[in-house]
Amino acid sequence: MKKVIEQRRTKTSNYDSSDDEVLFNVHYKKFPEFFQTYKDNPIEYTINQGTDHDGAIFRTPVLFTRDKKLKVDLFLGCSHTYGTGHHEKNIWISKVAAKTGNTPVNLGTPGRGTAKSYMNLVNYADLWDVQNIFHYQPYYPRYDTILLDYEMIDNKLMEHWTTHHINIHGPTGPGISTVFGDKEAYDKSYLETTMATEEYMKYNHNQYIYACAGFATANNINYYHRHQVPTTYSTHGLISSDWDKDINKSVISEIRGQDYVRSLTLARDGNHHTVEQQQEIGELFVEMYNTVKDRKRVGVIEPLIKHNAQLARKLTREKSTITSFTNASFDISGYQKWLISQRTHI
Repeated sequence: MKKVIEQRRTKTSNYDSSDDEVLFNVHYKKFPEFFQTYKDNPIEYTINQGTDHDGAIFRTPVLFTRDKKLKVDLFLGCSHTYGTGHHEKNIWISKVAAKTGNTPVNLGTPGRGTAKSYMNLVNYADLWDVQNIFHYQPYYPRYDTILLDYEMIDNKLMEHWTTHHINIHGPTGPGISTVFGDKEAYDKSYLETTMATEEYMKYNHNQYIYACAGFATANNINYYHRHQVPTTYSTHGLISSDWDKDINKSVISEIRGQDYVRSLTLARDGNHHTVEQQQEIGELFVEMYNTVKDRKRVGVIEPLIKHNAQLARKLTREKSTITSFTNASFDISGYQKWLISQRTHI
């Protein structure tokens, strides 16, 4: 069932999502040489709140009004697609759009999983003439459930359906955020024993990846999906973070191998993929596109591999530093430590 919501104008902002000014100032004061580029050239986010399904906003200037003459490519994913901490020109989307020549529509939603990507696709794809769907999303324990909830309206208890979003991550325990309402969908035991496991993450991930692929096939659109975290220009094992209670955020505490890290461009929040990783993602999608761009209804989906293996650093740069990697236990506490150490937050 679709919502029809009044179109609002786009707006611009210098900070957004987890990329906020307070965090930047903390990092800049401690590691100025790694963040000077953003002092010299601040980021600007173009935010579109035009069709606000369950609180989502999008980083795109394209209006969410029907225009079947406009040829677009849709880009799905989480904050790595949204481009948190990056100039728009440095997001992987820009490299792909330059290749296809179509207007890019960024439907990435920070902090959300593949269920949200699927919802974004089916809610908005019929607005334009969609040529391709590009979807980058590592698999995380992020889940969406539709719940019947209640709220007081005009002194009456009214029932309504809500989207309940669960994001199991962070140093303070399971981060359970509910977009509307306060009703809990799962108990703590189920979160610990099932939803935080790699097996369940893969199960949930694949449900919606193949749902997206099926939607694309039914509508004669090429669908391209990747999930691996690029390792060539990664800072894995070189950056440590601690939770800062004063600002309620994860803050960089140490940077090892500084000569190597200095050769990269960190995201402004110090947390997301480097600029070089973003560019690598774009190059891999261009390679996918070149392979099957003239074969409609072909889904190109990168096979799922073990998450730990994909994050092991490769000896690809002369100055790279190899660090040991230990498989983490995927209970709640083990997952927290693993996630923080791998720098794969939203």
